[in-house]
Amino acid sequence: MATITLRSVKGAPLTSTEVDNNFSGLNTELGLKSSANTANYVVQRDASGNFSAGTITATLSGNATTATTATNVSGVVAIANGGTNSTATPTSGGIGYGTGTAHAYTAAGTLGQVLTSSGTGAPVWAAVSGGITYTKVIATTTLTDKQGIIADTTAGAFSVNLPATPATGTQVWIADGGSWATNNLTINRNGSTIEGVAENLVCDITGSSVQMLYDGTTWQVYSQTGAFTPSTTGSGSVVLANSPTLTSPVISTISNSGTLTLPTSTDTLVGRATTDTLTNKTLTRPVTTSIRETVSTFSPTAGTTVTLDLSTANVFVVTLPSSGTVTIGAPTNPPASGTYFEFAVKFVTTGSAAVTFNSAFKFPGGIAPTLTAVTGKVDTFVAYTTDGGTTYQAFTAGLNA
Repeated sequence: MATITLRSVKGAPLTSTEVDNNFSGLNTELGLKSSANTANYVVQRDASGNFSAGTITATLSGNATTATTATNVSGVVAIANGGTNSTATPTSGGIGYGTGTAHAYTAAGTLGQVLTSSGTGAPVWAAVSGGITYTKVIATTTLTDKQGIIADTTAGAFSVNLPATPATGTQVWIADGGSWATNNLTINRNGSTIEGVAENLVCDITGSSVQMLYDGTTWQVYSQTGAFTPSTTGSGSVVLANSPTLTSPVISTISNSGTLTLPTSTDTLVGRATTDTLTNKTLTRPVTTSIRETVSTFSPTAGTTVTLDLSTANVFVVTLPSSGTVTIGAPTNPPASGTYFEFAVKFVTTGSAAVTFNSAFKFPGGIAPTLTAVTGKVDTFVAYTTDGGTTYQAFTAGLNA
């Protein structure tokens, strides 16, 4: 340890030698002073008044109450000591978050994205959801799940393909670009069925849109028609799925060569003020004001057979030749067994011709009546069947009239 010389009596100054010895002792005890980074030297300020002797390593404790800026701090500072417990560098556009043990930063997102939670994991950037963004297409394309398009067929008809292997819940939206009625859009089923049918869907209504949802078995179709003003020219069709009911529809005019196609079970459209033919229809307790029956006429020659077609008439007029024999054969096209069908046969005599009846006709007593052999006279017979034409119960309605 160095020895420092002091005076305890006032007015007795140290000699020059004593002063030099005191400084020499301090230098020896404390080390030489230097602004350079030199071992065992006291660090002094440089010419600018700064300490620039290099890195000072020390263990800090207590509170720093006067420092305003800390520079050149290296290493990891624990969160408990006011640090981040991390060496992560903030990224431009990134967001800081906690990992549970340290601070971290996300990567930068892209324009329009929002930050979404991953629970206890790092948050992620994602596109805004909750609505459908539509894009315009003008040529054939294959759709993907949750995609919306505006199909513009102005330049010509084209098709769009549904997703090839849809999962349950897959859905797409397709809207008209303004010209489906002129240039149809075809929705290609792409291996699946649409409403249970293995057919593509043709869209030909201007101003409409179609939402298609795959239910795990088939594509369900939900269509909507917006502000649509039908054209006075051209053609189009409306597809109604799932057996809809039209309540009080009003059809003012069907003109030109338009066709209204109904299911096969109800394929006849009857007008209230037109002449229509009902074939094989069942009328339950109808109330009629007038019945007109169809008449079929024959003028057979002697030795011929007259065949009555029950599908064309139920009143038959047979003008007999002047002589010979005419045979009334078994009627054709009778109604089904269990149905009552009645018809009349009127014979107009022009001479002495005779008439024989097929064995299917059953007269009372098994004897057919003899016709009036007087020119200009009329004989009438009525027959009916209930067994599909196997037999016809016949009886005389009038003779020599």
